[in-house]
Amino acid sequence: MHTIQVSVRDKIATQTDGTVIINGNSDYNIEFDFDAEWADLNNKAGIFAYNDAAAHKWAYQTVLFSGNTCTVPILRDIHCVYVGVTAGNVRVTTPAKVQCRLSISDYADTEEPPSADVWGQILAKLDELQTEIDEIKAGGGGAEVYYAELDGEYPSYTLSADTPLADIAKAYAANKSIVCRCKIDKTAVTLPLFIPTPETNTWIFSGSGALGAKYPSQTFTVAITPFGVEAEQRLIAAQTALDAVKRTADEAVLYTGQSLSKQQKLQARKNIGATDISLGVTATVGQTIKVKAVDADGKPTAWEAVDMATGDTEVWEELTHFVHTVNNSVNSVKQTFPTGAYKKIHITGHIVLSETNNPIICIDSDTSGAPRVFAVQSTSGTFRVLIEAFGTGVAVHRTSRTPDNKYAWNGGWDTTTKNNIQMIDIAFVELVSGHRNTNFAEGTDFTIYGVKA
Repeated sequence: MHTIQVSVRDKIATQTDGTVIINGNSDYNIEFDFDAEWADLNNKAGIFAYNDAAAHKWAYQTVLFSGNTCTVPILRDIHCVYVGVTAGNVRVTTPAKVQCRLSISDYADTEEPPSADVWGQILAKLDELQTEIDEIKAGGGGAEVYYAELDGEYPSYTLSADTPLADIAKAYAANKSIVCRCKIDKTAVTLPLFIPTPETNTWIFSGSGALGAKYPSQTFTVAITPFGVEAEQRLIAAQTALDAVKRTADEAVLYTGQSLSKQQKLQARKNIGATDISLGVTATVGQTIKVKAVDADGKPTAWEAVDMATGDTEVWEELTHFVHTVNNSVNSVKQTFPTGAYKKIHITGHIVLSETNNPIICIDSDTSGAPRVFAVQSTSGTFRVLIEAFGTGVAVHRTSRTPDNKYAWNGGWDTTTKNNIQMIDIAFVELVSGHRNTNFAEGTDFTIYGVKA
């Protein structure tokens, strides 16, 4: 098996090694390094999301797992997969990007075998649990338990006639786990065997805990002997001292004036549910708060006030990546967008035409489906085009040149480097080989990126 390392810190998932998934294989695992936030969650679901270029949409697969290792489902015809973890409605991480490479099976016209759905995985897990339960019932999952029952109320106990002293000795000789059951103030108590003395037929059971306000932190011991049953309940000394300190502190807070440090004041506000948004720093209007220091787990421990950052903070995301192979018969690739979703589109790559025919980058269409705005490149070669929406207009910028550097709008040619068209938004981007009467040739490889509005 090939193992991919993914770290999860503060719900942020990051691949920490350089492992690349080869499509079509089933021998990959994701080993998650979770922080303490996930310690109480055993059962989880791995989410594997990817861009389905053929369907022009995002798809995902869900894999249930326990612990920290998740099996990677079989992936096909993708260049990267985004991996995250969720545990119901309790925890969810960001996606970690894992690179993928095409395998030879991606070039063949074969269908991917269907993966098991989540319900199928749940049913399989229930079958595993039922098997474990059956093994425990059959005695294969641990020692059989013998319960020594006491009648009466504390401290006047007697051994139940249903569990005589002789049977306790027999159970011990048979390597059974022996437990004493009784009541303290009508509360059922279960005590493990503490000191076994089979040579004198004496069995001492002991435990600790709390039974509400009447019986706070305490120890409770029961001795079953040939001479009867003795029981002792004793309050833990540390609990008595703690109660006294707590009473003194409570009275001081209620009735005594306090002189508190800045940190103590912050803690006091937190204790009573008051909101403090200062973070212990001072700032001027227009500044922002920056994390100054973090602990070993990446949690902030100090902050500082800084001036707002300036410049371009736009984030480009990959929308479509097209690679042409000898078996493809494709003359267009189209990427659609929800209304107003993206304000900038960048197309970059290399076009190879099987025949001499203009490739067209179509940005919008009229009601009849005819292109309204498009950039034309007359020959095969490398190209880059930036499309920018602003207000009700669209600007088209060509960042690489060809001999026929033209743009068109409703059939009218414009040889300028920027063409403003009255449009509501960027509806879609489509790369077309000529007028769809010839296919892209081997070697065509381009990517469409976008900046969200």
